[in-house]
Amino acid sequence: MFSLSKFTVRNIVYTWIKFCAFQWQEVNIWPEKNSVDVYCPKDFKRKYRNTRVILDGTEIPISKPKNPTAQRASFSTYKHQNTVKVLIGAIPGGQVSYVSEAYGGAASDKLWKDLT
Repeated sequence: MFSLSKFTVRNIVYTWIKFCAFQWQEVNIWPEKNSVDVYCPKDFKRKYRNTRVILDGTEIPISKPKNPTAQRASFSTYKHQNTVKVLIGAIPGGQVSYVSEAYGGAASDKLWKDLT
């Protein structure tokens, strides 16, 4: 659509992800209760009034690494492809407040939970 190669787009996205991660290190990941209340949808607030952060673990597909060790570390038997796992936290209003380091898709959920 923009006459850019897949490689160029991938580099732009990776650069922005690294930049955002560097910048977001300064952000307090546990927002104040009153901040959460301001942005929380009313229906959610009625049912889950004490919730400050919603956590979710996810696997993100990646290109198959050339290095065999990296291939083994990132291959997810659950997804049947190479992935990275991250833990994401969001306040009830939808703002992302936390993103963990990425772990290879081969890390078991129990091990991954212990690491994060």
